[in-house]
Amino acid sequence: MSEENAVKAPDHSVAEQRAGAIYDRIASLKVADVESYLLMGDLVKEVKAVVNKFEEETRPEIDQAHKLHKALIARRDKWADKFAEAEALGKNKLRHFLESHEGPKIDGIVLGETWDGDVVDPALIPREYLVPDVKKLKDLTKVLKEATNIPGWKAKSVKTISVRS
Repeated sequence: MSEENAVKAPDHSVAEQRAGAIYDRIASLKVADVESYLLMGDLVKEVKAVVNKFEEETRPEIDQAHKLHKALIARRDKWADKFAEAEALGKNKLRHFLESHEGPKIDGIVLGETWDGDVVDPALIPREYLVPDVKKLKDLTKVLKEATNIPGWKAKSVKTISVRS
C-alpha cells in the first residue's frame, strides 16, 4: 500500500496528554482517608466518562475499518482453502513418493522430520506431565464460593470495583 493510500488514524494527542495527566494524578494520589478515597472515586469515574466519550467518537471509524477488514479477509480467503488443500495434497504426494523412492532435491522444497505421539492410556501417564483444569476449578469456585473443598486448591474471595458513568 502506498503512503498516499494509507489510512491514517486521527490525531488524538489531546486525549493522549489527558490520559497521561490523569494517570499521573491517580498514580501520585495515596488513598489514606475518606477524603482521598472519595477523590479517587471521582477520578476513576472521570476516566470512565472520558473513555466512554472517546469510544463513542471513534466507534463510526472503527466500524468502517472493521467492515473494510472483513471484506478484505473475505476476498483473500475466497480461494485460500482451495490453495491450502492443493498444497497439502502436493506435499502428501511428494512425501509418499519419498517413502519408497529416492528423489532428487527440489529448490524450495525441504524434507524434514517431526515427532508426535498419542495418549494410549491416560492412567499410565506420570503425574508431572498432567496439568490441572484451572478453568474448571475456577468455575466451580464461583458457584461454591467458601464451600469449595478441593484438595490442592484454595478458594479465595477477591474484591472488585466497577465504574458506571
